[in-house]
Amino acid sequence: MTCLHDRRTRHRAVFGSLITCIALAVAANDARAELPPSAYAKMQKAAPESLTIEVREVKADRTRGQGVTKVIVFARARVTAVERSKTHLKKGDVLFISYVHEKLDEPIPGPSQVPILKIGQQCPAFLERLDQKPKEYRPAAGGYSFEKVKEPKSEEKKS
Repeated sequence: MTCLHDRRTRHRAVFGSLITCIALAVAANDARAELPPSAYAKMQKAAPESLTIEVREVKADRTRGQGVTKVIVFARARVTAVERSKTHLKKGDVLFISYVHEKLDEPIPGPSQVPILKIGQQCPAFLERLDQKPKEYRPAAGGYSFEKVKEPKSEEKKS
């Protein structure tokens, strides 16, 4: 009887450990979940630079790693409109944008990647200056640094 009891106890312990591992894996996956539109909207509102740009030049250096391709992006753009600028950018200024875009072989849930800019693209740009270097910037709103977030409209209260 004790042998059977010991086996059941071991099986319960193994089963309990397995359930714990699954719960931790699910929790870890949730921690890397896509951010809600409101989070990107907050980042856009907090960005020191809110501009409209026209991309003039793009250089994308690809590096292959285990399970991931990293693309180091360098872009040159002209400012076509200014909503706000902490660094006093104005229409007609030329600026440089650099960042890393990662493409995973097997996608996992997580925040949106900053898209790779294209020559001729005209778009909003939510940026911050890169290490106090004049005219050098990086994305400030993650995957929505070059497009305006479309937040769901809240229903109007009915009278």
